[in-house]
Amino acid sequence: MRKNGFLAFCFAFIPGGGQMYLGMMKKGLLLMGLFSAISFAMMTLYLDFLGCLLPVIWFYSFFDTLNSRCLSPEQIREIDDHTTQFFNDLAPNFSIQWDKFGAKFHRYFGIGLILFGLYLIFRNIFHPMLRFLFERLGIDYWVLTQIVRALPSLVISIAIIALGIHLVKGGRKPEQQDFVEYKGE
Repeated sequence: MRKNGFLAFCFAFIPGGGQMYLGMMKKGLLLMGLFSAISFAMMTLYLDFLGCLLPVIWFYSFFDTLNSRCLSPEQIREIDDHTTQFFNDLAPNFSIQWDKFGAKFHRYFGIGLILFGLYLIFRNIFHPMLRFLFERLGIDYWVLTQIVRALPSLVISIAIIALGIHLVKGGRKPEQQDFVEYKGE
């Protein structure tokens, strides 16, 4: 079914929205998720240097929508499938196998959620209490505020360094099994 050109143009202004309207759900979700993740990192983790990527993603999404609206449904399905295959080929070590994801990474994901929850509790409950206490005692709380504000960036920076070290080392090596040659009876 032919999609409305005006609606495709309107949805093209939302990164990934135009692709989703045209039926390329994987590609649209990938672009929308990437744009949202970068925006989140900029706002909450104070990684402002990532802002230079947002216009690139937006323009790519916009013009890709306009160019894709003339494609047949078969071509759209093929492009959507090639999008995920391209990213799996680009970074095979980072391609997510969803059936193994929960079994392998659930512990790290859970630890991350616990730490994030503790940070939110500290930031939203204990930090205001400490601020009030510091004001009553006449102590400048500026240093504490800066530490709390910079904590997520510090954690992300340490995680990026740890990932880099892991990649440089080559990750986990498969265990070598001893080969025993069969020499007969």
